Amino acid sequence: TAVWISDEFMKRVQNDDDWYLFDPLEVSDLNELYGKEFSARYNEYVAKAEAGEMRMFKKITAREQFKSILISLQTTAHPWLCWKDTINNRALNNNTGTIHLSNLCTEITLPQDVDNVAVCNLASINLSRHLVFDEHSDAGRLDFAKIEESARLAVRQLDNLIDITRSSVNEADFSNQQNRAVGLGVMGFTDVVEKLGFSYESEESYDLIDEIMEHVSYAAIDESANLAQERGAYPNFEGSRWSEGLVPLDSIALTEADRGVPIKVNRTTRLDWDA
Repeated sequence: TAVWISDEFMKRVQNDDDWYLFDPLEVSDLNELYGKEFSARYNEYVAKAEAGEMRMFKKITAREQFKSILISLQTTAHPWLCWKDTINNRALNNNTGTIHLSNLCTEITLPQDVDNVAVCNLASINLSRHLVFDEHSDAGRLDFAKIEESARLAVRQLDNLIDITRSSVNEADFSNQQNRAVGLGVMGFTDVVEKLGFSYESEESYDLIDEIMEHVSYAAIDESANLAQERGAYPNFEGSRWSEGLVPLDSIALTEADRGVPIKVNRTTRLDWDA
């Protein structure tokens, strides 16, 4: 189970305001809205509730609601917390509909509807197999060129997997072919940190995983573009933010614009993303 949390809710938590609980059937349009549009419509419903124009609602403090969520999370490990507006504002496949949910582990957020069951094809790069040690000392380093090579190979493998995979759900096969979504992650980072002699919670470890994931992301996106030139773009490419030349780092500014407040996050890069 998970809770789909909006920025509007967190603003009300921060300001110690009330939170209104409505009958989902009476406010069903909220499911398709996020960001500023969600907040505007939600506040319209709040005004209607205060005017006695809503059939059913309940008012509690936002902090009371958030506290109950956190207590449940602490005592039962559920619900998972998913950030509705961040997920949708940062989605680069924004032309395929509003994202309403995630998968069990919350690493995949894709839109789906009655005709499309979201599918993501996954692989992980074993970082410990990309360590290089100097034969004359105990010093080690990661081979980033090899990591990029592995990322490119994984993208091609996953793209091939989409073509040979068939499920028992036609809507899943259709969505898989239309969107060709892949997810590429890493494993073995703890092994790497230990072998390099870093503390897991150190700045060195933080900088290292940031550098690793930039290389993985860069190579994966670039290889996906190469595949599009060779085999054609995926069917839902046109109209997406990918088609506008945006990459994930660019989507932070979209979220900032929607929230109207700056987001404090490290945006420095090591690679030439404008190439």
